[in-house]
Amino acid sequence: MTDSTFDLGTFTQVPISAIATDAAGNVVSGAKTVYSTSDSTVVTLQDQPDGTTVAVRVSSAAGTVTVTGTVTNADGTSASGSLTLTLGSGTTGAGNVANVELVAGIPS
Repeated sequence: MTDSTFDLGTFTQVPISAIATDAAGNVVSGAKTVYSTSDSTVVTLQDQPDGTTVAVRVSSAAGTVTVTGTVTNADGTSASGSLTLTLGSGTTGAGNVANVELVAGIPS
């Protein structure tokens, strides 16, 4: 996973998705990912009606925010992936938004 820099305007949305894989690297479909953010005063996470999640920049402050996606397996073990967003001054608009992909690691 590669960290990304975004110059998002305030209230601009970035789609967040996760690809869960098993220990052999096979995609596990239907895995429920729970997302969190390291600083909800800068970026919040919103579930969408279609089941997707978007990160929404709610502050014009520049800085770094980590978005983490966690999948909990039926046996109670979990796997997490994270993405660090480095946010610029927030002066550009939605035309510069790119998709962000979280990839969950091997279950712990």
